[in-house]
Amino acid sequence: MLSSSLLPADHLDLLISAAQAWDVTINVASVTTSDAFTTPRARSGGRAADELGELLQQQNVDALSFLAGTGRTSLAERRRPRPYRHLPVRPDLLDPVEVLKACQAYEHACAASPGWASSRARRFVGGLTTAAVRRLPGFAAAPWTWTRPATRTGPAIGVGGSWRPSVEHLEWREVDALVQDWSAARLVVLTLDVLTAVPASLERRPDVFVLTRQEISEEAWPALLDLEPEAVLFYPACRPWLDARLRVDLEQQDSRTR
Repeated sequence: MLSSSLLPADHLDLLISAAQAWDVTINVASVTTSDAFTTPRARSGGRAADELGELLQQQNVDALSFLAGTGRTSLAERRRPRPYRHLPVRPDLLDPVEVLKACQAYEHACAASPGWASSRARRFVGGLTTAAVRRLPGFAAAPWTWTRPATRTGPAIGVGGSWRPSVEHLEWREVDALVQDWSAARLVVLTLDVLTAVPASLERRPDVFVLTRQEISEEAWPALLDLEPEAVLFYPACRPWLDARLRVDLEQQDSRTR
């Protein structure tokens, strides 16, 4: 962990330029000037950017002054910085990872300031941190909710009565085998006519589908709701989707076992 220090102007330039590019706003001026940093002039530089830099710089100085009073800074760190004047950073140099690290370094450098917890500087760097995180590679494509990755290595199985359509990569089993295969199967397809035969003792699990070629009757709804499948698939309309799902599922299993 780096010790608290006076951050260079380049460091503040990076934070402010990223905020301008990513629309992170803060009222940096006096209470009589509303949302100064949101003006067009601020987005291209100007006095509002200078004011924000001065605010950030002063928070850093306050932290070092507090530490100096306890004898915890060096003489070099007690010098007064030059007045801040913003020098924009080119957009192609705004790397979200570097901005995120710069935010953490700034927070560390200012944490000792007595007014840090309620400061506008802290709210600003918090907003910029969020903006940087949202721009990390892979963030937008990540799932909104998370579940544990499937570790089942068994085949994709189908359980049906007299109707068992031929589906590639799906192995049909008898109802009696369901208890044995339920946990290990990587995917389970149940035809509508066997739902009432599914043991109630089976644990709920993902990747369970109900396959039907007819409308769901009133008598079948209680068993269907109790099972909580991922989806009800109407055959043959669902065939292209089901084929693709089984193929992708098999490819993912193969990649995990290599």
